[in-house]
Amino acid sequence: YRDEELLIKIGNNIRKCREELGISVKMLSIRSGIGYRHLNRIEVGEVDFRISYLFKLAKVLGVDPGKLIT
Repeated sequence: YRDEELLIKIGNNIRKCREELGISVKMLSIRSGIGYRHLNRIEVGEVDFRISYLFKLAKVLGVDPGKLIT
């Protein structure tokens, strides 16, 4: 199962939170431990990803994981 609309929405939410913090994709990659290219693909909704990544990103971004999926 792959919901492309949901992946795009989550990616947009990640990007929005990242930009509000004023950090680059590269910095978010370093802080979260998620590879730069993979994170870039997550932000544009091109790739499905592990739920653990969602929690890592939420922690680094300082938001509740639910904010990234709603």
